[in-house]
This record gives sequence, structure tokens and C-alpha cells, in this order.
Amino acid sequence: MGRRGWFRWVAAAVLLAGLLAGWFYYRGREARRIRRDLKELSRLVSKPAGAGPLVLAVQAGRASEYFTETCRIDFGDPVPRIVGRSLLASQILIAQGLVEQVAVEALDVAVEVDPAGDRAVSRLTVLLTFREPGAAEVGREAREVELDWIKSAGRWRIETLRLTEILR
Repeated sequence: MGRRGWFRWVAAAVLLAGLLAGWFYYRGREARRIRRDLKELSRLVSKPAGAGPLVLAVQAGRASEYFTETCRIDFGDPVPRIVGRSLLASQILIAQGLVEQVAVEALDVAVEVDPAGDRAVSRLTVLLTFREPGAAEVGREAREVELDWIKSAGRWRIETLRLTEILR
């Protein structure tokens, strides 16, 4: 193999390494976008102390934008499934009305992006810290959640949310 043949092999190897690096970077970037979206969604469904109804309505509307129009939220039996973005927004408002304050945290987030780059699955622990009206103590509840994501119009949206386990 002459000098020219050696150069072709080196150029092909460098090109292949660059393509692999780009592929790994792109996959990581999409997972980071989903993690960032989960962090923002957690902030939007949280209810700070003293938040008024208008602020909560705006936050619920913005939170519902992270879901598809035909999303499905499955809490498991005996809680009925929520289907659709508009019903979800109203249920967020109802749930926030049941507590004085609630903080939602997404912990231990794992994201798997489909090789095609248009679907993803994330698994995480959701920690709810809340105070019920008139209660002196703060309640805590942790749940394992699985989310199916779909990318539409350049934005990740949640298609299905399943609570898989209640942790004690």
C-alpha cells in the first residue's frame, strides 16, 4: 500500500470517528433537552405558598404544553386515566387547589432516545413535598414514573405518563 492508500485509510478513519462523535453528541443533546424540559415542567406544576389562582392557571396551561393533544396519564387503579391536554390542565389546577403548597422534584432521571431521534423514554423518581390546608406537618411522597416522549415540530412532548410504583 502506497502513501496514497495509507492517506485514504486515515481519512476514512477520521471521518468515521467524526460521524460517531457527532452521533453520540446529538443523542446526548436530545437527552439533555428532555431533562431540561422535565425540570421546567416540575417547576410549573409546583405550587408556591401564596400563589394566586391566575398564576396557577397560567402555570397549568404552560405545563400542559409539554404534552401531546391526545396524551394519556395513567395513575393506576382506582384513579381514572386522564386523556387529553385540556383535561390535564384542569386536573393540575384541581390538584393544586387541594394543597396549600407543593414542590415537585424530578430525581434520578434516565433518558433513552430512539436511534431515529423522534421518540424517547424517560424513567425517574418524582418527589412531592406538600402541605395540606391547616396541617402543621409537611407530607412527602415519592413515585416512580415512566414517560413516553415524541418529537413534533422540533419539540419534545409527553405522549404517555405512567406511575409505575409508589415508594414508601
